[in-house]
Amino acid sequence: MTTTDMVRKIAIGLAEALPGCKVVSVGGSVRDAIINANTLSKEDLITSFNQYPKDFDLEVFGTHPPLVKLALKEYLGLEVELVGRHFPVYKVKGWDIDIAFPRKETKTGPKHTDFIVDCDPNMSFEEASLRRDFRFNAIGYDWVTDVILDPHHGLDDIRDRVMDPVSEKFKEDALRVLRAFKFIARYGFKPSVKTIEYCKNMIEELKAYPRERVAEEWHDFIFNGKAEHVSEAFQFLKVAGASELYPEIFDLDEVLQDPQHHPEGKVGVHRDLCLYHFMHSVRNMLENDEERLIVGYAVLTHDFGKATETRIEDGKLIAHGHEDSPLARKFMERLMDPADIRIDQIEKLVKSHMRPVILYKAKAGSSAVRRLVRSVDGRIDRLFKVVECDQNGRYPRLADYSAIYWLNDEVNKLGIKEKETIKPIIKGRHIIEHLKLNSSPRFGEILNQIFEAQLDGKFLDEAGGIEYLKQNYKT
Repeated sequence: MTTTDMVRKIAIGLAEALPGCKVVSVGGSVRDAIINANTLSKEDLITSFNQYPKDFDLEVFGTHPPLVKLALKEYLGLEVELVGRHFPVYKVKGWDIDIAFPRKETKTGPKHTDFIVDCDPNMSFEEASLRRDFRFNAIGYDWVTDVILDPHHGLDDIRDRVMDPVSEKFKEDALRVLRAFKFIARYGFKPSVKTIEYCKNMIEELKAYPRERVAEEWHDFIFNGKAEHVSEAFQFLKVAGASELYPEIFDLDEVLQDPQHHPEGKVGVHRDLCLYHFMHSVRNMLENDEERLIVGYAVLTHDFGKATETRIEDGKLIAHGHEDSPLARKFMERLMDPADIRIDQIEKLVKSHMRPVILYKAKAGSSAVRRLVRSVDGRIDRLFKVVECDQNGRYPRLADYSAIYWLNDEVNKLGIKEKETIKPIIKGRHIIEHLKLNSSPRFGEILNQIFEAQLDGKFLDEAGGIEYLKQNYKT
């Protein structure tokens, strides 16, 4: 049984068990099914429901939560888990289905948590959907009658590829600025004048939102943004006044680059072209969302340092050292907990993104290659993807993968295992055993020196390391 089949079974079952109740699919599942359907016929919509939504949000009208829970168990044999602090939501166990109830939300203060929520089973779908953000997200689907419910003309907006608020209640949640950003990136819809006007007045309030909620929208941009809509999405954020929230992104828009290396022009154009390649060609080649997140953010942030490091030297534009800028970390720490290890992984890719080309041009030796692998914790595969995107951000110049091919060959020649960092062969126990030296402050110094010798290729295994230790560190 598909999730769509289960949704229909729940809708019909509740309607039979609780006369007068109506079960409606709401939100993203309906929007995506309509956008991706060939027509609005029942057959095409069901096919689209089966293909596109990852989960379903249902809203049950005309009855009360306890009765729904009882009917689901007694009539359909389904167990549910109650979630939600401010209003009841049931998660159907074993299925990606959430069941909620019509409610009215009234903002009472400046904080994002300052809301009064009133659940009312007798509300109409039209009234209940007023709390939603955009008209194309305020469409419902009645599974018993197979009728689309569209009291706010969201179908017109989907047809016209326009993004318009359902009502003035849009202004009650500043996070909707970023929701507009991600929807533009995903669908390419044009924000209406009203959307831009409302968002401009919400920027200040958005500053106070917790990073967890803000990060969800940015992650969605990385996961689901479409290559062809990246520039439009960033342009919307700029017009809405979000430049002050994300200066690391928008300070790049007017920074010039050396036309010999970057014929595309300003760094902001390069940023968008790199993301275009990531979303078009790289993202789906990565094995999971964790990899997509780390590589995607590294591509987004890799040139942030050019905003502060670009200068003219001997008549040429240069940005030496831009990869060592702290701006990528500064940006990421506003999205994630500063202790999140993914920030370190992203920053290491940013700091190393220039080195493959530099090493290739210098025909560097094994010592430099080992140190580069070490600098990205062995994740040279991620670095290759960032360099690939960087190379594809220089239109109309063709991407040059010579450095990637060369470095990959060098790594293989050295026998470095894929996705494994280079670890010290010689440890403290070797010093104690072979130098007869007790633990002391000198341990750290010796271990660092020995590891540098290992990276230089002075020894390749434990036996060689012990011999090197005995020859160079007399007791």
